[in-house]
Amino acid sequence: MIDYLNRFRINKAQTLLLDESLTVAIISEMVGFQSVNYFSNVTKKMTGKSPRELRAHLLSLKNSTYEIQEGK
Repeated sequence: MIDYLNRFRINKAQTLLLDESLTVAIISEMVGFQSVNYFSNVTKKMTGKSPRELRAHLLSLKNSTYEIQEGK
């Protein structure tokens, strides 16, 4: 049950990480983690990346997709 809930939270966090105006601490709270450290540990366990690394990865994917769609 906890794994399912954490996976749900991390999936939601991935969407929120695309918004660079939100800090990792705020995202952690928004998705229901009581501790930023626990959020970071769960994120690393489930994705292989820290929240900051995951944000950078997701933003690079988003930018790559945008460039392809724009024909650049």
